[in-house]
Amino acid sequence: MSLVVTCPNCGTVFTMVREQLEASDGRVRCGHCMEVFDAQAQLTQLDDLDREHRANHPQSEFISPLQSQTQLSDLSFVQQAKKTQFWSNPWIRVLLALIAIFLLVLLTTQLVRTEHARLTRLMPSTAPIVQKLCDVWPCVASARRQIDGWLIENSSFQKDGNAAFRLTATLKNTSQTTLLVPQLELNLLDSSDALLVRHVIAPNTSDSTILPSGAEHAYNWLITSQSGTNIRLNMKDIVGYRLVLFYP
Repeated sequence: MSLVVTCPNCGTVFTMVREQLEASDGRVRCGHCMEVFDAQAQLTQLDDLDREHRANHPQSEFISPLQSQTQLSDLSFVQQAKKTQFWSNPWIRVLLALIAIFLLVLLTTQLVRTEHARLTRLMPSTAPIVQKLCDVWPCVASARRQIDGWLIENSSFQKDGNAAFRLTATLKNTSQTTLLVPQLELNLLDSSDALLVRHVIAPNTSDSTILPSGAEHAYNWLITSQSGTNIRLNMKDIVGYRLVLFYP
């Protein structure tokens, strides 16, 4: 049974069948103004009056919304209209805005937890708020890599037994923030300042791997042939040593 639909935008009248409505879920596109609308709201059954109306109007005014070279299964414009209608829904926009605000608050909270020391130093007035946040959600100590923030206060390299050496070094964090303890490169030198042995040393797992601003810590390493190098030099050959701090 044929049905009559009137475009609410331009007033164009066209006919369609029930199968077309079911295939497009009631949404059609006017062939005259390309407006996409719900045909269910504009639908009337074709009776004698409709047939008389059709007889008094040129056939060109009756435009089928699905007349194309494709089949009824090609309803991309309907899907696009549904997507547009979905994202333009006020409730969907409110939900997206709430999600964006929540993510922004979560990101800000995480930033405060990890950068609380720097934040309170730059803006002392925020210290009470930051402290309350840390009481509710414990803050974490953030560690940065800043090699120029380190100072070797003192060090020594001595033989320890027959086949081992002991290196001690006190490192101080002179920066304004918490730093990750770097690794050391030990260079052993002879009397002509030539390099004899180069050995890389990482902080022990039992020692502090991060130091807050202004803190210092004494590190102690026992270097043997199992330490990743093969130091089998006579102490008489070793005239000096050099320590170099670096991040891998």
